[in-house]
Amino acid sequence: MLERVKKYAELNRMFEKGETVVIGVSGGADSVCLLACMEELKKEYNLTLIAVHVNHGIRGDEADRDQRFVQDLCREHGVPCRVFAENIPEYAGRNGLSEEEAGRKIRYERFAQVCRENGSLKIAVAHNANDQTETILFNMLRGSSVGGIRGMKPVSSVVGITWNQPEDTFSDGFEDRGENFISGNEIILVRPLLETERSEIEEYLNVRGITWCNDSTNGEEAYSRNYIRKTLVPAMEKLSPKAAEHIRTLGKDAGEIEEYIDFQVEKYYNQACVDNRLSIEICMNAPEIIRKKLVYRFICENAGYKKDIQRVHVLNIVKLLQNEVGKSVDLPYDITVRRDYSYLVAVKRGEKNEKSELNRGPVEISVAEGGSYDLGNGKKLTVRTFPYDKNVAFPKEKSKVWFDADKIGQKLVLRAPEEGDYFCPYTDGRKKKLNRLFIEEKVSREVRQDMLVVASENRCLWIPGLRRDEALRLDRDSVRVLELTLEQSDSKFE
Repeated sequence: MLERVKKYAELNRMFEKGETVVIGVSGGADSVCLLACMEELKKEYNLTLIAVHVNHGIRGDEADRDQRFVQDLCREHGVPCRVFAENIPEYAGRNGLSEEEAGRKIRYERFAQVCRENGSLKIAVAHNANDQTETILFNMLRGSSVGGIRGMKPVSSVVGITWNQPEDTFSDGFEDRGENFISGNEIILVRPLLETERSEIEEYLNVRGITWCNDSTNGEEAYSRNYIRKTLVPAMEKLSPKAAEHIRTLGKDAGEIEEYIDFQVEKYYNQACVDNRLSIEICMNAPEIIRKKLVYRFICENAGYKKDIQRVHVLNIVKLLQNEVGKSVDLPYDITVRRDYSYLVAVKRGEKNEKSELNRGPVEISVAEGGSYDLGNGKKLTVRTFPYDKNVAFPKEKSKVWFDADKIGQKLVLRAPEEGDYFCPYTDGRKKKLNRLFIEEKVSREVRQDMLVVASENRCLWIPGLRRDEALRLDRDSVRVLELTLEQSDSKFE
């Protein structure tokens, strides 16, 4: 068994020579076997080992027994051991988690803490082949996609576990893709025993006379994984003796499929997503499986978490792609995804839309005096009047416009669009509602919140970057020009 574990670690490039590895040791057979194997791998890779044991504060004297056992075992092997005493039931109740979820979350946070304190970027945990079978089945029963059927990976990139790390519905509680949802050094999670059966582990320990602790809660079927282990898998093996093996083979096949799909999704996503917006056109042109993955990734990255994002959420957003403008779907973590003309837009519920350059309210403009108006955020409006020279060509840039100064009142305002606003798109003075223009030009709500208009009461003379009032144009009888120039450092209006 040991040689197969070594080859598995080498095949998956789990360890680098001279690095420090943090090992999760509970005292059970799996983690005791892992510690023994890591002692052998230490010689080949010149590793520094640090064990971490978390007392969950659940099993009373039995938990204290496990703690003492691990401390003695590590002392015997000459491996430093960090012990953390936690109150998992209290933490679970305070955070609305099951004790199973809370214990997993706290364990990984403590592993990451010890990594940071010792300059390590590697955590070794004792998941075995039986755990893999249970994980795949558990994910299938929860309605996961192909990503869940692949189960756990031998090597996972984990970023910032201890900083509100997004939990992974599909594996052991943490993000496998290694993406920077939260900044921090990348921590690598390795599973050297992932293709080793529990029976092999126990046999290995028995032959060498190595003892371990049994956790009495492993027999309690109230825990979902225990039910799968004690009841579901044995029932399946009655139908097919190699059921567990076949399930893991399916997981490997799913992993290969998932890797190819992820490669394609990455290409699409880089084109489709900008901040909190996802291109509807690109999504609709993608194959259906890619479309679902794009939506799933978009949801997770805007929520900051993967846990609680379910298939039904993805399918509801996919429907939104074909729905009418203005429709929205509420998601976990107070996220709402809304359909605009060209994009899906994700926003946090309850957050106010900020219009930073207009926080001070409307800016009054003097036609007679002109001047420069600092609007903040790199924006500036310049106003001036000068004699009209009919030999000078009109400005072509969208950030500058000319009007007949004598057709306009002396006071204008620069402000956000308001209900009842209109403009005159024809020289004969016929009106059109501003909202109708936005609809025709497919201006999304997100863009509208940052738009500016130059207005006289509800008549909009200029919507920078979009349209202008045509009834106030210069003509052959004009004498003076009113020039408005809106400058912005990011050249939004150019």
